[in-house]
Order: sequence, then C-alpha cells, then structure tokens
Amino acid sequence: MDFELSPALRELRARVRDFVNDRILPNERLVVEEDRARRSDVLRGLQAEARAAGLYVPHLPVAYGGLGLGIMGMCVLFREMGRSPVGAKVFNCDAPDQGNMDLLLSSASEAIRERWLAPLARGEITSGFSMTEPAPGAGADPSNLRTTAKPDGDGWVIEGHKWYTTGGGDASFLIVMARTSPEQATMFVVDRHAEGVEHVRDIPTLAEPILTHREAEIRYHGVRVGKDAVLGEVGEGFRLAQRASCRRASPTACAGSGSPTAPSSCASPTSARASRSARPWPTTRPSRRCSPTPPWRSTRAT
Repeated sequence: MDFELSPALRELRARVRDFVNDRILPNERLVVEEDRARRSDVLRGLQAEARAAGLYVPHLPVAYGGLGLGIMGMCVLFREMGRSPVGAKVFNCDAPDQGNMDLLLSSASEAIRERWLAPLARGEITSGFSMTEPAPGAGADPSNLRTTAKPDGDGWVIEGHKWYTTGGGDASFLIVMARTSPEQATMFVVDRHAEGVEHVRDIPTLAEPILTHREAEIRYHGVRVGKDAVLGEVGEGFRLAQRASCRRASPTACAGSGSPTAPSSCASPTSARASRSARPWPTTRPSRRCSPTPPWRSTRAT
C-alpha cells in the first residue's frame, strides 16, 4: 500500500496546520471559557472562518460543503486538528458528529439525510450516538444489548435505557442501537425531543465536560419511529457499529503521532510535552502510549 501523500493533500495539510496555529491555538482558552458558560460565540466565529477558507467538514462530499476526503486524507488532517482539543470542533469533524455524518451518508434514507444530515453538516445542530447501557446491558460488549425495538404498524417502538451517550443532552437527534430479534440489532435515527425520550441527566466523570463531550443518561419510553428511521437494513446494527468505530478517528490521538497516517498512533513524549506546555489548563502526565490529555479528561495537575 502506498502511503505517500499527494501534492494536493500536502498543501491541504499545510493550510490546516496554519489555521490551527494562527486562529485556533490563540483562541482555544476563550472557546473553553465560553463553553463553561454554555456560550459559543468565539467557536462560531472560528467555524465561519474555517468554512470561508474551504476547510469545513472536509470528510463529507462536495454536495455537503466538504472536500470528499477518504480515510487517508482525514488521518492527515486529524493529526493537525488534534493539536488543540477544540480543533476538530472548529472544522465540524468532532465526535460524535463526524462518525454520525458518515453513518447517515452511507446508510440513511433520503428523507433522513435531508432532515438531519444537511443541518448537521452546516453546523446548525449536533447529534448523539446511543449504544452503551447500564449493567447488565451493553457496555464493552454490545451483544448484551437490552434496549428493544418492536415493529408496530408502519413503524417501530423503542424501549430502553442508555447512558454515556456523548452529547445526547444537547443533540437534535440520536442514533440508537436496539435489539430487533434475539440475534440481531438495528440502528434507528430518533428525534431527541420526540415523545418518550427522557434526558435523565449528564453523568459526572473524572474530567471537566467540554463542547459536545457531555455524557448523557437517556431513557426511551415507548418511542415511536417510522420505517424510514432505520439505518441500513433491519438487523445490520452490529455491522454498522463496527464500521462506525473504525471511521471515528481520534484527532487528539493523531496530534502527537510520529505517523501522518495512522489515527491510533502513539504520541512521542517530546511532542506531547511541547503540546502540554502551551495548554491553559493542567493536564495529567502522558504515558508513552498516550497523546496530550484533553482538558475534559484531566484529573490532576502535573
């Protein structure tokens, strides 16, 4: 396999690097401070600049305002974006939205893409991915899935309990994994404000929540969805979840990588220390296997 970067991709990488250096890093403290007050004026301004520069949603096709980059291209750009914990959000490539955009693009009905993907790509709304459940439900092992979706008339009725749904509290829609037979699961697109969707709380974690990285506990009380809410085909949930996990590259993990292509590469200790020294918040000491710790995972000062 050829991992050489094309001249166009090298030029694009340089543009993203310059934007991070010149616009994001000088403003990341302001973005974080505003987010603590649940405001986003500086972030919105930076997103408008990224859009004007042709760097917004680069993973999406041109029809949605992107550049149509594949995995190789996004690994290269994520390495640059991940030098700031707010970098991916500025380019509208942050989790969980980036992975959810990919799922909608590849597997959603035309009606669902028009209703949810288009505004998500424009940065007008956010989304959540709702799979993890309290014990004994699906945690690290999705096969323990307890949430169910049962056919009812011309649609489905979803019943279940989820938590650690990142961004779920503020999301406009959720991608929900539910069991549709003893051996199969299916993904559904659910309006976050539909009748029966209860946002129980945002779960406290060891770190400060930031941007969409707030972990919601959600209950689904007989939530009705139409047939067009199914992603892909009925019974394809586990396959789509596996695909989504493979495509959800971590910008922060890419930031200190010695490789410009591998999203899960380890940070070098030197680059990790250099990145930490510029941060306006305390961070945990990175191990040899970890990239610079983002502020929402900080537990103690070094």
